Amino acid sequence: MSLQSTDPEYTQRLGAFLEEVRNEPDSMLEPTTRWLAILATLTGNGSVDAYKEALPQALQEGLDPVAVKEMVYQATDYLGYGRALPFLHATNDALTAAGIALPLPGQATTTMNDRLEKGIAAQVKIFGEHMNEAWKAGTVNRYLAANCFGDYYTRTGLDLAPTIRWLVRRWPTQLPWPVWHLPTRSWVCATLWRISWARSTTCPTAWQTR
Repeated sequence: MSLQSTDPEYTQRLGAFLEEVRNEPDSMLEPTTRWLAILATLTGNGSVDAYKEALPQALQEGLDPVAVKEMVYQATDYLGYGRALPFLHATNDALTAAGIALPLPGQATTTMNDRLEKGIAAQVKIFGEHMNEAWKAGTVNRYLAANCFGDYYTRTGLDLAPTIRWLVRRWPTQLPWPVWHLPTRSWVCATLWRISWARSTTCPTAWQTR
């Protein structure tokens, strides 16, 4: 039974408020970018039930299934496997229900043999030549180079430039923690995952009822 049937007053007021927030002039995003931001926010705050409601509509409105999968994959490094896993299952279920064949086209650009090398190269490109040796400083540094950058950052499938522009415009003087991480591809999703609990303005836009 749907919430519209069991809780009509609640859903009517919630839906109207979310529509109001969505149409705020300083908060508007292109639809597919908005959906990616919503799904990243729901992933970050652990809202798997709302994610299951939102994803089918996001797909119907044109969000690329590859972008959804890549958002969830990259969430693993920021949220941990245990927190990302329910969203991976929910994504697979929604894609299957939509008639989308799995697995999706691969987006990896590294192999198990060159993941560390290419991860280091990515760090050097972003942060400077000193990163050539940084991975040797300890186990965690090696994990960052090989896993975070070599396994995930180097993947294709996400176009986050529109979301970067929106975040910079929305918080020009009080950007959250990843301002130092601005050049990296996964910065935007990481920002959305983390600010999902820190910014009250993010919460009302987390799910748009219909």
